Amino acid sequence: MAAVEAKLASISGIGDQRERTARYKALGEELAAGGRIDDVQAMFRHLLGSGVPPVVSRQCCAHLAKEACSFADTNPEGFEALCHFCLEKMQEQPGVHDSSEYVLRHRLFEELLKKEEFMEAANCLGKLNLDATGGGKGYTDAQKAEVWVKVAEAYLESDETDAADNFCSKASATMQEVTDWALQMRYRTTAARILDAHRKFLDASVRFYELSLAQSKGLEVDPDDLLQLLGKAITCAVLGKAGPQRSRQMGVLLRDERVGSLARVPGFSTHSQVLTKMYTEQILRKHDMEAFEESLMDHQKAITAEGLPIPERAVMEHNMVASTRIYENVSFKELGTLLQIPCEQAERVAARMITEGRLRGTIDQVEGLLQFEGDHDELQNWDERVNILCQKVNNCCETIGNRFPHVLEPAAASPAADAPSASAASPQLVA
Repeated sequence: MAAVEAKLASISGIGDQRERTARYKALGEELAAGGRIDDVQAMFRHLLGSGVPPVVSRQCCAHLAKEACSFADTNPEGFEALCHFCLEKMQEQPGVHDSSEYVLRHRLFEELLKKEEFMEAANCLGKLNLDATGGGKGYTDAQKAEVWVKVAEAYLESDETDAADNFCSKASATMQEVTDWALQMRYRTTAARILDAHRKFLDASVRFYELSLAQSKGLEVDPDDLLQLLGKAITCAVLGKAGPQRSRQMGVLLRDERVGSLARVPGFSTHSQVLTKMYTEQILRKHDMEAFEESLMDHQKAITAEGLPIPERAVMEHNMVASTRIYENVSFKELGTLLQIPCEQAERVAARMITEGRLRGTIDQVEGLLQFEGDHDELQNWDERVNILCQKVNNCCETIGNRFPHVLEPAAASPAADAPSASAASPQLVA
């Protein structure tokens, strides 16, 4: 240590700034190669002191920070202590050592992730000042986005969803400038996971399903990864609030031909069955959901304000809607028996769903009856409107064909044909 102090004192006496900087850098390389963290820390203490000009200090600290990262492989605990010491000292000179901070915080972040200390890792990298331009160092939108996505991912691993949402929102402002497809996928996956964690299940389902359809130019996508995302989309759809929006989303998912392949994916073996029963509005029993519930994460099994676990509430609301296929009206006593809940709770659930527009009906409290309304639900109305639109488009095509027959004529007749067929002479459009 004394020898190092003597060398540092000798270099500090050099008048030429360029030579002094070069000598400091050479000494830093020598100390890092020597493998003694105490010596490197002593040099950092010297460079960060008031006796070294800021310009020299900034350049030499940045160089030494890169050299010091070699300790992460040989002495992880010592490297972590060195980083904490340096970062604390650098905070005393804000904006001067941004390049050094960038290097040290990134490597320390990686080491903390290896130890699964996700909160500490997120806090470490999250303190990086990406708006700074110390020493002429600026950060591109892509660099900023990558840092913020990394921080958001780490916070999610420690269940700090609010902090993750904050950094994901920061990244969203820069993602339009990002051309890295893999980073785009990580950002979109993180955003979907945050929606899931905040119990916005239907929004999360839409995001996960969009991700499951992702294709990349020049990058090979593992089909099993896409199946996992499809499974997550179904999970969130099942946990979402019963109603027309969920029915539409389930219809989209059920029409995906990959759903049948989920049976071979661990954790998603019964998702197809549950999805089918919910979409077709069949009554679900407890045994139907056992395997499904085993695949859920802790936050997806949390207790709701009604005192019910999320999957139990989802099934209860689904069965409430499914009961409209069985009854025109039903007593709350019988409804409670069907839903396997007290009749008073059945009335409260029905009242809330009617108020939120997710169940069409009225409550007769005097008679203790739930009267369902209408023969057509929102999904049928949606299908009818689509059918009407298709018919109108078909009518337009027929009108065009009548007024401009050549538009619908075949491009060329076969030379072997003696005469045009009846269908060729009078083209028809099929609805």
